[in-house]
Amino acid sequence: MEARDLFEEIRPLFGILRSFSTRAQNMRLGQIGRLRVISTPPLGYSLGVRALRSFHAARPDVSVSYDVRRLENVVDTVQTGLADIGLVLNEEKLETVNSELLTRSQMVVLMPTNDPLAAETSITPKMLAGRSVIGIDQASQLGRLVSRGFVQGGGSYRPSIEVRYCQTAAALVAEGMGVTVVDPYSAEPYLCRGLVTRPFSPACEVRALILTRKGVPHSGLLLNFVEELRRQLPIGTPKPHHPPGY
Repeated sequence: MEARDLFEEIRPLFGILRSFSTRAQNMRLGQIGRLRVISTPPLGYSLGVRALRSFHAARPDVSVSYDVRRLENVVDTVQTGLADIGLVLNEEKLETVNSELLTRSQMVVLMPTNDPLAAETSITPKMLAGRSVIGIDQASQLGRLVSRGFVQGGGSYRPSIEVRYCQTAAALVAEGMGVTVVDPYSAEPYLCRGLVTRPFSPACEVRALILTRKGVPHSGLLLNFVEELRRQLPIGTPKPHHPPGY
């Protein structure tokens, strides 16, 4: 009798334990929990958004924090553990965080579809001579990359307007203020607005990287989001080998 009474008292605990067990399993599988993502603007307004849309549609119970900041802010936020994953375009070595290559791409020239240069298969600096070129601040990595490309291509880099962000340059091109050399991610949102891209020559490579905190295991949510990022890469984009478990 006493045993039966005791069982009736503790029976609710079995349901709670089953609930905890199910929740723990779902967390391991990356179906519930919280994911904190931070990105620089080029990836944060293009690839990251597409990946987040698919990721969250398949996991509606997951809470997501999604922020877009400058490169140094992204690195600091990942390093201090305030974000689980960072997305950046970066050519320099990062000592304070783990970095994993997501994909490589090339800088492009963004211009109106009716621009005469749109008939070309690639655009050189000399072809842009005399044109209104919207440039990227040379204090930034991408700005320096474009400047070196102009020098290597035998041209003179003298932008008529200089901006800090590639997205700003793309927006000005959309308003008919000239052409620009930007990363393909920043150009992507404007390709449905009467603009086209052509490869910039000489080729200027940009690397999209995934940043994570050193010494911290990757959660199921993080691994699932990384997989979604890779799925959202355009067909034919090189997908570099990555270690098992990442």
